[in-house]
Amino acid sequence: MFDLFWSFFNVAFLVAFVYFLFKLVRRAILQLPDRQSLLATPVLTIGLIAFLAGLGESAPEKGKTIGREFTAEHQTVKLTLANRLHVTLVKNNSDGRVDPGLSYSIVSGFVLGRKWNHLGIKEKNGQIAILGHMKYNLLGWEIMGFSREIPL
Repeated sequence: MFDLFWSFFNVAFLVAFVYFLFKLVRRAILQLPDRQSLLATPVLTIGLIAFLAGLGESAPEKGKTIGREFTAEHQTVKLTLANRLHVTLVKNNSDGRVDPGLSYSIVSGFVLGRKWNHLGIKEKNGQIAILGHMKYNLLGWEIMGFSREIPL
């Protein structure tokens, strides 16, 4: 439930930030002479949009090659009302064991302000658990984070 509230809080904070930012820019443009304000408006608007769009970018992950000796199994776990954990377990065909280096997981749904980092897979007594770290961000700044273990 906390995750859902955090996402709604991020939406409200982002809307308030954009609203006050545009009010500030508008007030600054009104201080300029007419000819300069006509030039400044599109330049500042394009700059702000480019800045805000750049906050969400991240480096692409490298793809993992899976040979013929492995098989992939996909599972979905319901985390909250609005989130799902998608897990890809890569198993070795010879012994049926899960390869923790090739397996991965991602969180989908309403995840604004949160980022899931897959840390690994733990096998114990035939049970598989996904290990990860959920980071909570506010406008790109990390506020807090919690490690989680999610059984399959």
